[in-house]
Amino acid sequence: MAYSEDYRKRTIEYHREGKTQAAVKEAFDVNLLNEAREKTEKIIGTLHPHTGKKKKPRTYRKKARKQYLGFVRTRKPWKKAVRRAVRQQLGFVERNLKHIGLNSYIIYE
Repeated sequence: MAYSEDYRKRTIEYHREGKTQAAVKEAFDVNLLNEAREKTEKIIGTLHPHTGKKKKPRTYRKKARKQYLGFVRTRKPWKKAVRRAVRQQLGFVERNLKHIGLNSYIIYE
């Protein structure tokens, strides 16, 4: 089994009767966190009308997207930049999950 590393995609190549590649997402992949953030924002958008509150909770959607795109555009990100991007996206996902938990509690009371 040979490993080939790419900064944006991790792939494993198996050398049995030809090449086959399987894309493997890591647990703290920034792309995966961005997808999770976008999905939690959609969930907040669907739950909000049922809560009876006037304002939607803050999700910092534009700020999170801007930070994510700033990271993705770098060719070879340093370890420090990767850690920073993961920390930022995890913070946004955590905030969204807290809002989802609070809203679902209000709906089911």
